[in-house]
Amino acid sequence: MNSTERLGALMRGERPDVVPLFCILLDQGASELNLLPAEYYVRGQTVAEGQARLRRKYGHDLLWGSFHASFEAQLLGCQRLAYPDIGPPMVDHFVLDTKAAIERFTAPRDLEAHPLWAQQKECLSALRAEFGGQCPIAAMVVGSLTLPSLLCGMDRWLELLLFGPATLRDHLISQCRQFVRDRIAMLRRSGVDLIAYVSSCATSTFLDLPRWRSVALPSIVADLDGVDTSNLVYFNGGGRIGPTLPDLLAHTTLRMFTLHPVDDVVSAKMLSAGRATVVGSVNDATFVLASPEEVEKEVARVLDQGMPGGGFGLGTPVLPSDIPERNIRALVESARRLGQYSD
Repeated sequence: MNSTERLGALMRGERPDVVPLFCILLDQGASELNLLPAEYYVRGQTVAEGQARLRRKYGHDLLWGSFHASFEAQLLGCQRLAYPDIGPPMVDHFVLDTKAAIERFTAPRDLEAHPLWAQQKECLSALRAEFGGQCPIAAMVVGSLTLPSLLCGMDRWLELLLFGPATLRDHLISQCRQFVRDRIAMLRRSGVDLIAYVSSCATSTFLDLPRWRSVALPSIVADLDGVDTSNLVYFNGGGRIGPTLPDLLAHTTLRMFTLHPVDDVVSAKMLSAGRATVVGSVNDATFVLASPEEVEKEVARVLDQGMPGGGFGLGTPVLPSDIPERNIRALVESARRLGQYSD
């Protein structure tokens, strides 16, 4: 099977030839082109070429057509990004830095006229031209419970989220929700194969379970109300989602979930059996200093938990940019060798 066929089999509940490997490689594309991230992320064609080179080099099963999470804030008016020595760009200009700014905030409805969307669209078009039908192309949206942190800062958003005033909080979430739904529609029209719904604030790492049920779950349900979720994958966003999986299965139509590395894969598969596909994640944060043998051991650990019975993919959080190339190769090669089904 090629990568697109593997994903299709997985989403139909069938068993592919080998466990699909959904690596998320971002900043590594800039390194492939010998560019700084600040140079790399400004042009869609550049990002597409970086993704293409990474796919040709490693042979994993996913192309990533989103630039970085802060790109969403740029679409909503952020004018400055900070580029750390290691890691993705971060917001350096909060567009909603006062209560009055939040009160006035209205999500724009003309996003497709934004010049940055033109760059992302160019990236997606270039990837489709080379890899369409061969390797799935994924992009992301940031859920309405997390997007405000990119607009007003995590400290200001936490205070508003937990302590109100409720009318201001609800106004901001509702405007972000409109943006999320518009983004899903835009990406779908652009022909992406997978859309990752990412919301780090809507995880059981960020909120205890009672608060998650009262605050996060209603936001997720409302974000996706009436939305076709057939090619959406719920991505952990850097936090545990295992404890929330029963509620997500019961109250949403999502049918693919990427776990956090510390989530229990076996329990998640038992809960999801016949209802959803589970993607288990390796703990890639350890790969920066690990040996290739240690990388293989981690891959084997997750595959041993997830492979029995099929219906399983292998994924990563965003692979840190300082992981040595030998360890990325070890990840891909061991996943291919150990992830083969015998019949």
